[in-house]
Amino acid sequence: MSDDITNSQYNFVHHCFRRLIMMYGSKMLRSLLLTSSLLILWILTSSVVEARKTSGNFVLNGVNSEVTIASFALSGYARGQMELSLSSGSVFYENERSLKLHLFTDTEWPKFKKATTCDKKVQYARNSHPINFVWLKDKNPKGEWQADVKIGMDNTQESRTHYWYVVITDCSLEYQYRDGTIPKIDFVVNLLNDVSGAYKKKPGRDPSVLLAKREELTHLSADQVGSVAIHYVTLFLSGLLGIFMTFVIIGRLRQTKSAHLALLLVMAAAFLDSSSSFCEIVHLKWYQSNGYGWYFMDALSSHFEAMCDSLISLVFLAI
Repeated sequence: MSDDITNSQYNFVHHCFRRLIMMYGSKMLRSLLLTSSLLILWILTSSVVEARKTSGNFVLNGVNSEVTIASFALSGYARGQMELSLSSGSVFYENERSLKLHLFTDTEWPKFKKATTCDKKVQYARNSHPINFVWLKDKNPKGEWQADVKIGMDNTQESRTHYWYVVITDCSLEYQYRDGTIPKIDFVVNLLNDVSGAYKKKPGRDPSVLLAKREELTHLSADQVGSVAIHYVTLFLSGLLGIFMTFVIIGRLRQTKSAHLALLLVMAAAFLDSSSSFCEIVHLKWYQSNGYGWYFMDALSSHFEAMCDSLISLVFLAI
């Protein structure tokens, strides 16, 4: 096979592609640029976060008297928030005075893991809060036992990121047998990170003076904040590469009436990579607004990325 797409196997594809490029190439590029600009503008101007949401359920017992329901990376010089909603349905949690919510950081977490009993573990908690159930009908017309807790996560005196762990315990279960009476508890926990650096001290100033910045709360944990910027860079660079390859192909078709197969594959891979980053950015924006994201866009991003990788592999195999 020669380097150019000249044999009969590719004549039909080559002819159709050349006619489309000749007839609609410039219009398609203008439409693509306009659409991309509008979409990027929408992404940049869409705002703010509600919270990162984690949901599930658990049942405590004598063997497992504590459960870790979430972990979150909080930025340095930040004050985060944790909001927890619990429901035990129509079954009241007996001895709820022993049911507690605890927050640990990665500083205390190794000590928590090494402790042998629940009572010793909770001594290392950074924050603790009781959980009190009340009978409400706002979520269930028939009514259910619900509890809501809101606690701040203070990392304002630390420059480095800390992981925070949300743990629920009932230490009384280790010396009281109540396994048959403990209800299943459903939970939803919202976690917010502050990325403004509002509590960072001014250099050379009084340590009590803070930077004049408002808190910027986001659901993204500190180890995820940079991912959005990376996707923006990939969207821009891969898009430019795809447009450049399009112009190269147009030039080759006008000059030689043929184009190398590798050029088509690289162009398609570049646009797929750019589309993957775009879909992931949309997913993250929805994730910021509802705490769950948009599964379709997340899955589509992964699909585009897999197609891009396959095309690049095909290029290497065809060389």
